[in-house]
Amino acid sequence: MMKRISHQFKLIMQPYYRSGKITKDEYKDIMRKAVPAVRYFSMVYTIVSFMYVQYGCVSHNMFLLTLSLVESNLLQ
Repeated sequence: MMKRISHQFKLIMQPYYRSGKITKDEYKDIMRKAVPAVRYFSMVYTIVSFMYVQYGCVSHNMFLLTLSLVESNLLQ
């Protein structure tokens, strides 16, 4: 999954890098920060969507629990 996300970001960012709108260091910094962030939010979205399908709604507490579970999983 990380490779797919990384590939998509490369496709998006390459025109900016090639045109000189961003430097090599900026490109690397964006990639380093964006790919894990997208992975994190896609995991949260998947879990919340599943809970919505299963239970018909997602309470604020369930959402916060999901965030904490995903964060703890990413930190391992």
